[in-house]
Amino acid sequence: IYTAPDVIKRSKKFINLKINSDKDTEIASRYKVYALPTLIFLDGNGKVLWSLEGATSNTSYFIGTMNKAQDKFISVA
Repeated sequence: IYTAPDVIKRSKKFINLKINSDKDTEIASRYKVYALPTLIFLDGNGKVLWSLEGATSNTSYFIGTMNKAQDKFISVA
């Protein structure tokens, strides 16, 4: 899903960071990562705006999740 052109385009509105939860257990614990993959959308203070657990191959669904996270960020900013 990460290589889909629409996802790449939409991702440019975010700061993307990949964390290895096996090595950085403190972050995994802090954000309650129990399944992989888990995508967590945070605001600038580290507050969870939206999360998505598990993999999807549905580009529209994934972009919709990104839109929800951004909408929530805008509404609380």
